[in-house]
Amino acid sequence: MKNLFDRFRQTGQASSKAPVASPSRGRAPEIDRAGSRPANPIFPTKVFREFLEILSRKDRPVILDLGALIGSNVEYFFNLGVKVHVEDLVGSYQNHRYWNLVEGQMLFDEPRFLKENLDYPEGTFDGVIIWDLLNFIDPKFARSFVQRITLMTKLGGCVLAFVHTQNPPGLTPIRKYRLVEDCSLEYIPSGVFLEFKKTYQTRDITQLFVDYPGMKFHLLKHNILEVLLKKE
Repeated sequence: MKNLFDRFRQTGQASSKAPVASPSRGRAPEIDRAGSRPANPIFPTKVFREFLEILSRKDRPVILDLGALIGSNVEYFFNLGVKVHVEDLVGSYQNHRYWNLVEGQMLFDEPRFLKENLDYPEGTFDGVIIWDLLNFIDPKFARSFVQRITLMTKLGGCVLAFVHTQNPPGLTPIRKYRLVEDCSLEYIPSGVFLEFKKTYQTRDITQLFVDYPGMKFHLLKHNILEVLLKKE
């Protein structure tokens, strides 16, 4: 793992949808800034560093972060020379304009949602981060969603996903995930509570991501399954 970030630091060709500070040259990226010490629980990840290692082999890598915009996360990738696109799909999925009342049933407008939120050309991304989005969308739409993600991911690219393996009673708090020291995650409550649509086990993931023969699974705390999928 020594020299893992060397290529990133030398590239310096990053941008994002959000304005961020210019990269600091000649030093390793820092995540946890002075004065921004985590105020919420922190948990280590198991495969995030491997996700970064895969990106380090790419020329000017581009990733898609499917979660709430967190400036320090974007800045972290920026400093590694990674271009980041951020799409908060959990928030968008709840928007009433994508739901239509048809014969007494609320139906989700998949084509409109995908066009307005995931309208990227084929083979755009070297990596995609799916936080715990899958637990909060309808399983039928999850298949269409994964198909679109697969189309947008380059061969040799990878997807990092986090899914809940147990269904808690009642509504579940939506969290934002901030990268902190040594690729750990700070779990930040957003104040929004939603109903689980589905819990996932390893078998469910392998059936959903059929175009990703390379898979790694690690069960984290709070019954969150961390999955690294490689498109080969």
